Amino acid sequence: MKHLILLSVLALGLSSCSKNLIPYTKQLQIENDWNRADVQRIQFYTSEDIILQRKLVDGKIKIESGKIKVVDGKKVEEVVIKKGTPGIAVYFPDEDRVGISFEIDDAHFLTFGPNPKKGEQFFLFASEWNNRVGRVTYNDVAYYTSPESSTAHLLVNLKEIRDWDIKQRKASGRKVN
Repeated sequence: MKHLILLSVLALGLSSCSKNLIPYTKQLQIENDWNRADVQRIQFYTSEDIILQRKLVDGKIKIESGKIKVVDGKKVEEVVIKKGTPGIAVYFPDEDRVGISFEIDDAHFLTFGPNPKKGEQFFLFASEWNNRVGRVTYNDVAYYTSPESSTAHLLVNLKEIRDWDIKQRKASGRKVN
């Protein structure tokens, strides 16, 4: 019986530590009246793996953050951003889009924006889409996404945001001497 109670308490404790990830939406941003400085304090996560690829020209091979693969006899640089990878907002091209960096510097970012067909969730933004393959710019270099990357969108930890809002509005008060 002691073991059952201990196991129940342990399971409850672990479940309370887990992340409550929800899609980041335009509505969430509006409801909370977040400005750019607020958005830069939010921890974002990827909903799916994002795979970026670009062909390398022989003699001009420079790998920065990816690995080299040989696909159909051609050298390809591949950058993989795994599902659940944390990222931060580093760039705001306009009111509706945000650049999220999943790497060590601010130059390596991907742009996300609200998709009206998907409840205004912030999906991976590409300059063009063709058969679910997107053309994106990453560190000022053109890459193509895998088809699976087309469903990638931003997630946020609702518990962290709620704690952040509560901490932001809590005042301890002052007394007259």
